[in-house]
Order: sequence, then structure tokens, then C-alpha cells
Amino acid sequence: MRPLPLGVDIALQHLLNRRRQTAVSLLGVALGVAFFIAISAMLQGFQRDFIARIIDVQPHVIVMDEVRTPPRQPVERLFPDGAVALEGLKPRDEVRGIRGARNILETLEATPGLHVAPALSGNLLLRFGGKDLSVNVTGIEPSRERGVTHIEKDLLSGTLDALYTTSNGIILGEGVAKKAGIKKDDLVSVVSPAGVVMKMKVVAIFNSGITVLDNFDTYVLLKKAQVLLSRTNVVNRLKIRLDDVEQAQALAARIERQYGYRAEPWQEQSRNVLSLYVIQNSIMYP
Repeated sequence: MRPLPLGVDIALQHLLNRRRQTAVSLLGVALGVAFFIAISAMLQGFQRDFIARIIDVQPHVIVMDEVRTPPRQPVERLFPDGAVALEGLKPRDEVRGIRGARNILETLEATPGLHVAPALSGNLLLRFGGKDLSVNVTGIEPSRERGVTHIEKDLLSGTLDALYTTSNGIILGEGVAKKAGIKKDDLVSVVSPAGVVMKMKVVAIFNSGITVLDNFDTYVLLKKAQVLLSRTNVVNRLKIRLDDVEQAQALAARIERQYGYRAEPWQEQSRNVLSLYVIQNSIMYP
């Protein structure tokens, strides 16, 4: 029988002759590895759950009525390498909104594995009793909205289709309702920046689990939002949901190239939160 190498022989002698020390060492290593695996699994589960919540609450891609970079001025295009300084430039007053939104909507809807809904977002002053609240309002089409967000399952009371059956219906976030003491079926007054005043009936209250949304967001019919904001037939958001969420960035880039409007995938919308997870993972797994 060939003798063992010297290093292996010394190691075996220590392990066999000092069994108690060997057992304690093995137990310590096993506990350390088990603890690391448990903490890693917990952190990974938390990250996946949080990302799933982000993906579940918001659309995977949002197309906005703005451009990512401002267009170059004519003098900059004429003299690209010239020593030119432009001062006092102001953007032209333009009617905001996505031009050709209906054609874009039809094109996107024809794409397999994709759901899209138009929206008009703005601000309102909501009044109830002696309480005034500044809120965000989003005009939606319920039949399309349920395909891109899960607002319907977040409703604590009422239904999404009540926006169709009530002439001036509005859906409030739970935080908005609590701050003003509003309940379902109450009548509230809303005042838009355009000066339009309207009495509206609270047809539903939702809780998304995200404080910012619950404390400030409200929903009305798209046509009603266009009246309130004095923006007839205008849409300033296209909300998109994909069957494969990993295709969001590629789709957003394609939409920007094709139509010129800023398109934000969910990764960009939640960049700050996701960057924390990158730092966390780099610390855990250097």
C-alpha cells in the first residue's frame, strides 16, 4: 500500500486523534453555511416579492407625451462644429398630448402578447365639506384598463364598471378618502386647473398597498377627464402590459425609435429601488 502524502497524513492524524475538535469545527462550518444560505434565500425571496409587486401594480411600459432629449436647434444642425452659443431659448407653447394616439393604439393592440390602454393624467382640487385636497386624476377606459393594471382587484368597495353606469363617477385611493372623511356614494366637488367645476359621486375606493398611489390617485372615465382638463380627445399616456415582462425594455426602445415619444419600461420607472438591490447583492456576493 502506497504511503499517503505527508500533508494528507498530517491532516488525517489531526482529524482522527482530535475528534471533539473536528466535530466542533465541522458543526461551526455547517451552521455558518446554513445561516448564510438562509439569509440569502430570505433576501432573494424579499427582492423577488417586491419586484413582483412592482410589476403587478404598474404597467410594464408607459408611453408619455414627451421626448427623451429636446430637438436640436436649426443653428446647431447648420453649424454642428461651430462655436455657437444660444441664450434665452424657450420651448414653444404646444398642445400637450400624444399625436396620432389612436393609430399608435391600434398598431400596438395588433401585437401578440401585448395589452394597451389610453389614459389622460392631470391634477385636480378635490373638495368635501371644509377639506380641500390636491390629487392626481387619471382618465381611463375600464374595459382596457383592467388589461394593463390590477386596479379592479384592489377595490375595497364598488366596481370599476360603475364609472360607466354613473354619470359623474370617481374612484378614490383609500388615503384620499381617509384624509377627507369620504365614503362610497358621497358627493364631492372637483376643480380642474382649467377652471372646470364638477360634482362627482364616489363609486369605489381602492387600496393598492403603495402609499403614494393610495394617498393621491383618483380615477374617472377618460371622456370625463378630457372635459375636466379641457383637453378634448387628448391622450397623454399609453399604458402597456406584456405577457413576457422581460421584453419591456426592448419594446420601449422600439416605440421610442418608431414614434419619438418617451417610453419608460418598468425597470426604468423603478430604477432607484432596483439599484439598492444591486448594491445589496454586491455586498452579499462579492
